[in-house]
Amino acid sequence: MLLCCTKRARAQFKKDSTCNGTLVGVIQDSAHNYVMQSATLAVYRNADSALISYQLSNNFGEFSFKELPTGIELRLVASYIGYKNTYKKFTIPIKEKEIDLRRLNMDRMEEGEQTGLADVVVKSSPPVQINGDTLEFNADAFKMDPNAVAEDLLRKLPGVVVWGDGSITVNGKEVSEVLVNGKPFFGGDTRVATQNLPKQAVKKIQVYQQSTNESNPLDSTTKVNIQLKKGQEKGKFGKLAAGVGSDKHYEADANLNFFTNNTQLGLVGGLNDINKITNDVSTLMRNSTYKGVGANIDYQPDFSMKGLNLPKAAGFIFQHDFIDHPDYYQNDRLKSNYFLHSNAQKINTQTKKITSLGTDSIQILQSNNTGKHSQTGQKFSSNYNKHQEAYTYDFNLAVQSNVINNYNKDHSQLINQDDKTQSINNAENSSHSNSQNASLQAHITHRGNTYFTGKENNAWDISYSFNIDQNEDKKLTKTNFISLNDKLQNQYINRKYNYRNSGTNQQLILSYGSLSKWVLPNWMQSLKTTVKNSVNIFSHKQEGDVQDFDTLTGKYKKNSNLSGRNDYTGVDERPALEFSKNFNKGLANRFRKNISITVNAQGQFFYQKNNSVHKFQQITQNYQRFVPSVKIAYLNDQYGTFSDNYTLVFNTGASFPVIEQLAPLVDSVNLYYIQRGNRDLRPSYKRELSFNFHHSSYTSKNPFNYNLSIITGKTHDNFADSSVTDTLGRSTHYTVNADGYQYLNGNIRLNKAIQFTNHQFQISYDAGITLSRNPSYINSVFNFSRSLSSSHALSINYNLRDVLAVNLMENYSFYRSKQIGASDYLFKNGTTITRFSTSVKCTKKLTIGSNITYNHTTATSTPATNFTIWNAQVYYRFFRANNLELKFAALDLLHQNTNIINYGYNNVISYGAVNVLQNYYMVTLSFFPRKFGR
Repeated sequence: MLLCCTKRARAQFKKDSTCNGTLVGVIQDSAHNYVMQSATLAVYRNADSALISYQLSNNFGEFSFKELPTGIELRLVASYIGYKNTYKKFTIPIKEKEIDLRRLNMDRMEEGEQTGLADVVVKSSPPVQINGDTLEFNADAFKMDPNAVAEDLLRKLPGVVVWGDGSITVNGKEVSEVLVNGKPFFGGDTRVATQNLPKQAVKKIQVYQQSTNESNPLDSTTKVNIQLKKGQEKGKFGKLAAGVGSDKHYEADANLNFFTNNTQLGLVGGLNDINKITNDVSTLMRNSTYKGVGANIDYQPDFSMKGLNLPKAAGFIFQHDFIDHPDYYQNDRLKSNYFLHSNAQKINTQTKKITSLGTDSIQILQSNNTGKHSQTGQKFSSNYNKHQEAYTYDFNLAVQSNVINNYNKDHSQLINQDDKTQSINNAENSSHSNSQNASLQAHITHRGNTYFTGKENNAWDISYSFNIDQNEDKKLTKTNFISLNDKLQNQYINRKYNYRNSGTNQQLILSYGSLSKWVLPNWMQSLKTTVKNSVNIFSHKQEGDVQDFDTLTGKYKKNSNLSGRNDYTGVDERPALEFSKNFNKGLANRFRKNISITVNAQGQFFYQKNNSVHKFQQITQNYQRFVPSVKIAYLNDQYGTFSDNYTLVFNTGASFPVIEQLAPLVDSVNLYYIQRGNRDLRPSYKRELSFNFHHSSYTSKNPFNYNLSIITGKTHDNFADSSVTDTLGRSTHYTVNADGYQYLNGNIRLNKAIQFTNHQFQISYDAGITLSRNPSYINSVFNFSRSLSSSHALSINYNLRDVLAVNLMENYSFYRSKQIGASDYLFKNGTTITRFSTSVKCTKKLTIGSNITYNHTTATSTPATNFTIWNAQVYYRFFRANNLELKFAALDLLHQNTNIINYGYNNVISYGAVNVLQNYYMVTLSFFPRKFGR
């Protein structure tokens, strides 16, 4: 079946040899002879009025069509708001393969005159046109399959690219949001709108820019609005699915959504034992779309997740607009979201941790851990937003709770570099945690007349947040430490913990941006001056009751060293004076250039006080620091060609030691890692310089975007780790100040799309590199860890209409750490993942998909690990609307799936494996209820 499908797809590559003609010309006003930019031009076959190609005229009124048929009669239709439609019949000569219509004149429309052409010409609206500052695509101009959705329509639009990760760009600009009738659609996830709404219900696709900074109109984002036809403003859609598989595997999903012009309600639920984990309502909705399967490569069980999982989830999303037609200047909306989730997990882990010590010696800690984990959580959030011409009101309420239970048994042994076991530690832990959290946020902004006049007029901003939380933690720990060299060092601990915690956090942020007229002379009034102040007040109370088991009496007795009450209060205040200035230069319909400079003179005042029954924890401290920042941004926007954005930022920041670093309660229940305090800690101070460059190409075909960012910094009095480890592996850690911490981060991202008539290539490349020099003390010897980590991700996507989707992905990550000072040990590890995925739509009903992933992992002192995961799926859709689906899936066909632990930090590297989901087969039946319109 797959070979037959491939043969059918291959036939699409054959290019029509007659489609090699070119049409050029210029469109102009007939009365004044000036050229007309962004006029709509469409080419039809004259015999049957079939649409062949379309475009907008450029800034010079020029148009150029390529790959048009030769030797047959065609018709060019030109349209522009306020002008009569103009049309021209022509035939491209077969020999010359080119025709120049030179200048076409458009006549202004008389008052009350209609724009429609005679029936013999064309009845439909132009495929694309400019309406004010909005680019509009008329959906009816594109003839498609009756079951096509909005995403299929987007793929047909000039300059629009739907990327493999679901993101959308228009002429190289990434779309920040997809709206429906000017409103977010069921939480705002792009795919919920584009993969559910039928193309037949769409009237227009609108693209426009929205300003994000009213003081600088050049700061804007690209948005897409799907305008529905009259009578299609209400509907319902969703998914009901259930599946059974081998080894008693199962899955079930439910998603029902209802919407009217003003109100949206979505209900979701799901349960499975195949690692489909959801953390919010949006994830369930996104993976239950009508077009989210088939030729797309997306939602599958997570074979990289550790352990065996039994997740369950349910929730709802609600939105109501009090205004029928909201826009940027007027909005009144209420949104709410509730999510209930639970998961039961079984984990078996085997790890090997290698630690470099002084004098070129190492220790190896081998651990075997088995555990059970269960969690039940609820979270509710609600947002009210009202946007008026001068004011914006935004209120958020969030409440959540979590109940977590854990049980695990751990067997560890420490081995020296001579491969001799020095000590053994057996631990058994059980814990129960119950936590609740509530937060309230209020944000009010007054813009004055900045956006309309460019001048400041009482612009201010106020934000307040209040957070309260409480939790109860109970834990029972049993450890048995055995020294194989000295029995006097053996230790057995049976300890109970009972902690009650409560805390509050309040933050007030004020901003007033109209000080220039008061503090600056007249000739500097164009310099914007803003005063800001942020105050954060937080408090935390803890009551701890820790008891140790007395083997003589057979009862638990209170541990006074770890028990007691602790009250902590802190204040973090950051006043600032900000100066900003914009320099603009431009030529209408040609280019715009902008330089913005922002200087933020900010101070930070930090106060903390801790009261405790333990005298060494009674601490009161005050800190002050000047933490300025400077930002320079440059924009070069060449209309219709490209846009370059440069940003240079110098930033400073201070970190202050907290009680957990200064004077913690020392618990020796885990002798392999004991944390102690350091009362002599000083604040650390960071200086950071970052550069970012982003290039967008404004081309309707083959856009190429790339982004480069570099961040470098240095920290004075960095918080570093000082560890002392004995021959038995017992390790004690302190936080100390150490100079010399430096880092350099670099990232690059490339996106290139190559579009043809029926097929498209997408190439994406993401790479990141981090260089750091991290100071520490190892057994009282100063040490530098020089680390290098890098990651590379290459993705190549190919799509042949809605028939074939192919994805080739290569991920490579590497870590290297060289110790200098205490030792010269070298750590290395690396992971390579190669994945090939394909999905073939054999008919409108039948789709076959498969993917294979090869994993290669290496680490210091450990043999390389290789495994391959191969999955395959077959989908068949029933009924005229294709809304009943039968799917058969075979996963991990080679029985090789493995979860590898492989990471490093400073002088430690860890390697191991965790139990994972493995081979199974499943049959799933899904129904997609769909009804749009009255």
